[in-house]
Amino acid sequence: MEKKVGIWIDKRKAFIVSFLGEDYNTKELPSNIETFNPKGGARSKVAYGPMDKMNEKAYLKKEIRQTQLFFKQIEKEIGKPDHLFLFGPAQMKIELEKYLKRRMDYKPETMVTEPADSMTDNQMVAKVRDAFQLID
Repeated sequence: MEKKVGIWIDKRKAFIVSFLGEDYNTKELPSNIETFNPKGGARSKVAYGPMDKMNEKAYLKKEIRQTQLFFKQIEKEIGKPDHLFLFGPAQMKIELEKYLKRRMDYKPETMVTEPADSMTDNQMVAKVRDAFQLID
């Protein structure tokens, strides 16, 4: 029996829908990626003097590490599906696709990425079911 997995992903969470035949399971994974709002710098004691700048690289590196951990968690959760459907808003679906293509020691028969807005759980399940009906 073929394992088909659909993943709706954004920066806050991933919603995984796994189909094995007609039966399906859903799981929601929180990302635990912190949103950083760096506050910066310190003024000198002289009016209109130079201002110390803040290093944003540390914040960006931390965010990248947290994103990689999130992707590892997703990879562990989905296992080795025969078909993979990635969808969601923004860039996270594309970053996840790149990550999976680099990391996976196998290639699913199909890997499709598609943009999508925020959805309810039932809408996500229906979208994944429709996507896999097009594949069959």
